Amino acid sequence: MIAMNKNYWNELGSQLVDREIEKKIQKMYQYSLPKRKIDLNEKKEMSKGSKIRTPDIVLNRIEVVDCQYEALTSIFYNLRKYIEVNQFSLCFPVMYFAGNSSSDMERGSYMFDFEKNQIVQIGKDPIVTENTAGLFSIFWLLDIDSSIILYGRSSLFMGIKEVMNVREAACRNVKKKLLPVCLNHQRILKDMNINPKLAYLIESDSIIG
Repeated sequence: MIAMNKNYWNELGSQLVDREIEKKIQKMYQYSLPKRKIDLNEKKEMSKGSKIRTPDIVLNRIEVVDCQYEALTSIFYNLRKYIEVNQFSLCFPVMYFAGNSSSDMERGSYMFDFEKNQIVQIGKDPIVTENTAGLFSIFWLLDIDSSIILYGRSSLFMGIKEVMNVREAACRNVKKKLLPVCLNHQRILKDMNINPKLAYLIESDSIIG
């Protein structure tokens, strides 16, 4: 074992570290670490209900087979396959369509309805980020209630890992670029008609093509 003092990595960087922030993050990290092995039977019990969070209010419905955007349909089928294999998903994506005069889709926020093979509109408000997005943006949300039921105190730690796994699987063969969202996470969720207490925004992408 190699002993390292506090200035081992970078003496200047060490001086710039806010120790109060460091303590809080350490406590949060240690608290969130898994303390027990998760029994897969628990996942099976949860999967008897909804396999992925679905919207309570729907403004419009589009059949997936009628969607003209190949990237969007690819994400739909990739995610459906992930759910079939893994029984359910703690992550649910919300897509924002910026609008296009040549499209039948209205500007607004959308979710997937896998039972009906539809893309459903849940909001019409514009989504504003600090960065320029393309025609489609996709926001990867953690269903925090379901994560707490499954993982308890490790819900955030394990939930974030699962969100990133879902993102990787859903975007297979889909061109995207990272869409940094540093400010107004809760405002973005509210503009999507998503309750910020029920879902955490973990990552976001701009879909290319």
